[in-house]
Formats: sequence, structure tokens, C-alpha cells
Amino acid sequence: MNTTLKKIISHLINLKLSICTCESMTGGLLASYFTDIDNSSKVFKGSIVVYGTNIKMNLVKVTKDLIDKYGTISQECANSMASNIQRIFASDLAISVTGNASLTGPVENKPAGLAYVTIYVFDKKHEFCFKSEIAKTRQEIKHECCFFIFEQLWNLIKDLKQ
Repeated sequence: MNTTLKKIISHLINLKLSICTCESMTGGLLASYFTDIDNSSKVFKGSIVVYGTNIKMNLVKVTKDLIDKYGTISQECANSMASNIQRIFASDLAISVTGNASLTGPVENKPAGLAYVTIYVFDKKHEFCFKSEIAKTRQEIKHECCFFIFEQLWNLIKDLKQ
């Protein structure tokens, strides 16, 4: 069990804040981690997995122009995913992640183990780039990315007060 995530959920419960996720590369793993923690339903509103490009465009309204210009593995795409999911779920916080966990080589000229993350805390956007430096399995890359996200999220919210 991830102790950082336990602290996050406890802190969000105390602050009466909600959170949601929009995942591509992690394929729902962030949501799985959240729902593994007791009482997470008090803060975790839900998640949408948008693995395919059409789903990104149709479900969370990432524009075709943005995808054509920057690609689906980009900070701009992560920003759009987070902003739109926060609005869809009417959540205080939102996390998005998009990247490449493939070990067969680059996707959209982005290396394996690269992910872009956006975390919205209220209306403030925070951008992060995750890079797994050691070749691993897809599963290891996804788990490592989630732990990276939890650390970034905790650093953003640990000083929030009621």
C-alpha cells in the first residue's frame, strides 16, 4: 500500500476536497490505487481511461487541432485532459497522465518511459514530466509513474489548510 497516497486521501478528507483522474498510459492504475484505500470514496469522484485518440477527442474533448499540432503524448494534451476532466467531474483537484510505456521503441517520436502529467489544484495548473531512465516492463513503468504522481500531488497539497 502506498503510504503517500494514504496521506493524500486522509488530507483530502480532512479538507473536504474531491479529486478525479484522466488516464491514458497508466490505463486506470491511478484509479485502482485510489480505490484500494479505505474511505477513498469520500474524495475520489472517479476516472476516465482515454487510451485511444478518438476517445480523448470525443469523451474528454481534447481537440483534433491540439492533437495534430502536439500529439497525444504531450504536455498540451495532458493539460487539456486534466482541465476537461476537472470540469466533467466538478472536482477540486484533477490529475491527467499521457505517455509511452512501450518497450518496442518511440511512439510519436517520444521514448519509452516518458509521460506528461498535469495536476490541477482548484484552478492552478501544475505540469510535470516523468521519465523512467531504466528499461523496465510496461507494468513497472506504469507503477513508477503512479508513485511519481503521488509524490508530486502530496508536495502540492500538504500545506493546504481548511
